[in-house]
Amino acid sequence: MAKTTTPSLAIKVIATKGLMLLLLVSCAKQQPILKPLWETPPLPQGAVLFVGGTPVDEDVLNNFLTRPWSTLCAEQEFGLSVAQLEEMFFAEDGVVELMQPLVRTELLLREAADQFGDINENELDNFQREMEANAGPALEDLTNRYGADGWRAHAVRQLQMRKLHEVFREYAVVVSDKEVHDYYSDHVMADLPSAIEREQQNLSYEYLEPLLRQKLEKDAITAAEEKWIDEHLFETSAVLKLRDGQEVIIY
Repeated sequence: MAKTTTPSLAIKVIATKGLMLLLLVSCAKQQPILKPLWETPPLPQGAVLFVGGTPVDEDVLNNFLTRPWSTLCAEQEFGLSVAQLEEMFFAEDGVVELMQPLVRTELLLREAADQFGDINENELDNFQREMEANAGPALEDLTNRYGADGWRAHAVRQLQMRKLHEVFREYAVVVSDKEVHDYYSDHVMADLPSAIEREQQNLSYEYLEPLLRQKLEKDAITAAEEKWIDEHLFETSAVLKLRDGQEVIIY
């Protein structure tokens, strides 16, 4: 793939140092939506998250809030009214921590949209089919939640994010042979399973090397993205405006 200069991205080459958490929003397989035994109340509407003065797409916000809302409702069962659940959900002492990962992801989503605004329709069709295959039993819930147009827009965002991940891989990821071998020594050979388990799996370096390299590359991409986000947060404001007019400063 030919390299493309990305001056607005301002990516520096970063060697991976240790293990980092994987980014929450990616093109990985969609996880099924938690469903309590009783019907979950509809997701609260009317809240708007402004990042840098611009509202986050409603579908992006709702998709992010669906899982924690369902989890809260399942935990409370019949103990609270919907109004009380909403008050708890958007309580200032918890909503700041809740929304911060979305703000960080939104910065990447916007950069991805800026870098890859023109998407080939055939490429998008193939990618959407891949997403739908990966979604498995969650596909019906996801498509019902988004609607046809919303699901297509979601596929565009995810494809743009995949392309941005590749930019970070190309410009900001350096995983040396020594790092892979050190990881193998420290995390595979240092904690060997039982003899029976060893007989049932191939633990040779030659077999595991590509898998370990892939993991370390993913960790390095995440580290590079997180560093990029941290640098851009200094010039970004984020405010959650609730439907009653209350504003909560997130960043």
